[in-house]
Amino acid sequence: MSVASISHKHNPMKYIFNAEIRKALLARIDKLEPSTPARWGKMTAHDMVCHLIDHYNMAVNPRPVRVRKSIFLYQPFKWFAIYHAPIPRGMLKAPKEMRISKPDNWDQDIDRLKMLAEKFGSMRDKTDWPDNIMTGTMDGNGWSALLYRHTDHHLKQFGC
Repeated sequence: MSVASISHKHNPMKYIFNAEIRKALLARIDKLEPSTPARWGKMTAHDMVCHLIDHYNMAVNPRPVRVRKSIFLYQPFKWFAIYHAPIPRGMLKAPKEMRISKPDNWDQDIDRLKMLAEKFGSMRDKTDWPDNIMTGTMDGNGWSALLYRHTDHHLKQFGC
């Protein structure tokens, strides 16, 4: 399938900025348990929660990052990576910037993830978004779509 043939009409994008979408995502997070087994990959459920915390922090509490040189810095590859590219299952090691948080207290880490998702959802009017390590400069809609897709991917990994 070519990039040009992908239609938003047939593949409606979901955004963390959308309160209903965010609420549904948070309900799926509530279904996680520390013992929930992964359907693929090596992460535990708690590792995954911390990994998502780090990704949300990149947008909500940004630190300077070194943007990786890749094809995803250029259109139409950037657009495809943010909005449509399949996220590989268990094949990639997350960048170190997304492996900072370590599992500690399950309930506190779940609350932290949910708080970051809610905080991000309240940032719709923000105009100065940080760079993403893989796609460089992004606007809020790009961050919102990518965070949704990444969270959805990992919740599916754990059957939620």
